[in-house]
Amino acid sequence: MSSNKLDNLAKLLADPKVNRILEAARPKKGITVKQLAKILKEKPSNLYYPIQKMTDFGLLKVVAENEIKNLTEKVYSSASLYKRSQQKKLGLKENEIDLSNEYVLNHTDDLLEFFMINQKRMLTSFEKNMDFIQAGGKVNEVNFSWAVSTLELSKRGQIELLKKINQLTTDFKDPHPEDPQFSFNLDMTLYSDDEPKDK
Repeated sequence: MSSNKLDNLAKLLADPKVNRILEAARPKKGITVKQLAKILKEKPSNLYYPIQKMTDFGLLKVVAENEIKNLTEKVYSSASLYKRSQQKKLGLKENEIDLSNEYVLNHTDDLLEFFMINQKRMLTSFEKNMDFIQAGGKVNEVNFSWAVSTLELSKRGQIELLKKINQLTTDFKDPHPEDPQFSFNLDMTLYSDDEPKDK
């Protein structure tokens, strides 16, 4: 992905209207521009441009088309952003790690988009939970948590650690199944401030 395209995607994801559209279009069955306009209290004409840009970047998918009086009404959904479809798009199985040169070279654009979208989803969740606390909610009731660690690892150790963490999350059984259950996303990024280099 070119730096210009990446900048445009970042700007798009920073637009509050875009985030409201993404949230309103979450149902898998999708939503029309007219329905979106009603929910967002916007004129339909003000939504066509951002919706087109979002579709171009894959943030929205056209899931149906309705023929109404010789006109085609498109139905949009953002459900794919909230599922494992991004991994499927990259050709990855759940919890799979693939760091081969060939893979990265062939999927650079998709990987950048994948990381940016997931980062945006994380920030949106953080904002929602902070708003919840500001409105009087309790910290132990939020649906957001994080952990920070600093490690000294070799390249092979880095890969082994990620594999073990992925296996742990796959095998983990909730010790409190009687409590209300929520759908959580665990996105772990292991990175170094050092410049990449050969062994």
